[in-house]
Amino acid sequence: MFELRQHQIDAIEAALAKSSGSALTAVIPPGGGKTILALAVLDTLYKARRIDAAVVLTPRLGLCSQFELDWKAVRRYFQPNAMGAIVHRENAALNSLRGFGYVSSYQSLCADPAAHRRFARRYAGRLAIVCDEAHYLGEKLYGSGDTTQAAKILGELDEFAAFKLVMTGTPYRADENPIIFADYSDQGRILADVELTYGDGVVQGFLRPFDATLFDGKLYQIRTRARDGRLRSETEEIELRYTNQQLTKVATDPQFWQLAVRHAFEKVKELQEIWPRYCGIVGCANQAHAREVLAYLQNLGARSLLAVSDDSNAHENLRSFKSGSWDMLVTVGMAHVGYDHKPIAVAAVLNGIREFNWLDQFTMRAGRMLPNRPKEEQTAWIFGINDRAMRKYVTTKRVEAQRAIKMVEDAGGTGNSANVVYTGSDGPRLLYRGITLEGISGIGFGHNGYSATLDEDPPVTPGFEDDEPDLFTEKEKREQLRRRRQGLVSQYAGKMHGQVNGDTIRQVNATLLQRFGKPVNQCNPEELERQIAWLEEQLGLNVADIEQAKQEPVIAETDEPDYVQFGLF
Repeated sequence: MFELRQHQIDAIEAALAKSSGSALTAVIPPGGGKTILALAVLDTLYKARRIDAAVVLTPRLGLCSQFELDWKAVRRYFQPNAMGAIVHRENAALNSLRGFGYVSSYQSLCADPAAHRRFARRYAGRLAIVCDEAHYLGEKLYGSGDTTQAAKILGELDEFAAFKLVMTGTPYRADENPIIFADYSDQGRILADVELTYGDGVVQGFLRPFDATLFDGKLYQIRTRARDGRLRSETEEIELRYTNQQLTKVATDPQFWQLAVRHAFEKVKELQEIWPRYCGIVGCANQAHAREVLAYLQNLGARSLLAVSDDSNAHENLRSFKSGSWDMLVTVGMAHVGYDHKPIAVAAVLNGIREFNWLDQFTMRAGRMLPNRPKEEQTAWIFGINDRAMRKYVTTKRVEAQRAIKMVEDAGGTGNSANVVYTGSDGPRLLYRGITLEGISGIGFGHNGYSATLDEDPPVTPGFEDDEPDLFTEKEKREQLRRRRQGLVSQYAGKMHGQVNGDTIRQVNATLLQRFGKPVNQCNPEELERQIAWLEEQLGLNVADIEQAKQEPVIAETDEPDYVQFGLF
């Protein structure tokens, strides 16, 4: 049953209330249904005889296809008298266009502005312009960047438009320039006609709650300094959790990313025990790095595809990945905006990009709720480095979700409570789980067991974002045991089959399922401990040493500084 969400209905009402030539600004998070919102608004204005044609512009060819195909899929729900087809610009010449309008990319707009200007002039005063992912369209005012070429051309087309729709999930550009057609307050806040947060999406049940596993580590740097007239070499050390520097070097070190990729893939295999179509996405630092990650995943037995811009098969691979027969999609930036494949439930951030908008776009590839699966089993699983910026991003997402849940609770569950899935004390949680890594000379890592789980507690006080008390909940205990079991499964697969890959891990999991009668996702901590004990016995591990290690106290991290010490790199 097709049904518009409340914020999409609000957008329709706001559009009808606008005067001719006005712009409607919608701030919707990734996964919030911007495509359907735009189509519903355009169809309503067409039926109200306010527009006769539409131009839809996006930053990616994949998003262009998405607009065209989504309208074909849902048009029957807008009958009678629904607007005509919206055709992908690359599939039809504008001078022979048959349909209500077209969708094209910002690159196409810049490459041939005259063709778009002719179309706009033909429908002057009756044209709607839709700008998707409009944060690409900055105007040079008080910020540090120049007006983008696409924004400059759209400014020239403004005189022909009866209506403009600006949509973005990231309303504030890194260069601080405003988005074209959008209005701002004197304090620089965007004035949105329709606004939805990630927390709203979680509460309403169409965005997944968020869970992050962040990896700890140490960096070692040999520095040569002049002291007392002599050159002296000193080794400096800094923990990853205290810095935002050298993150690309960390992310591309094989001893780090292989560990992170393996954990992400193992999470995908665990989820596939619940539903075989669950899959993951990996965001790499560059194309060479992406190819290394792809080769490593394939050696693990992962069914993986590569999508990088210099690969002629990239767009075909993006389409093929949606067929449901793959485990991991490896990319750099081709799928970080608008790539909609709801079975993606795992996202691994293997680069040094910490700009909030980029992180939000990429990680939320795993954030869309599958309508045909139980909501209780769905979580966006994120893997990355435990640096200050990543930890701040994770904390921000968690606080946002919990704030929305608290508002629903304070309202007594009134309003659209039938759609509220994650409420109460068991609402969506963003967990910081540090996995300790031991630094080596230069920049490198060696696996060194698992640390205690740390849970960041909201609210975040400005200037104290990293105040993280130690908490250890039942859910966190289960996750730690699951990871211990996961490592033992890999060791047992190597012992029994001579190699560790997806097939041998599946065979071991099948043995455990037959022996203990439950898949890992249904096991409580006690049942996981029994499986761990059996695996340790089969592997001949010294149980006494293991128990002694478990009893060793965990040194609490306190007095974390609110600064990064300069000059360390």
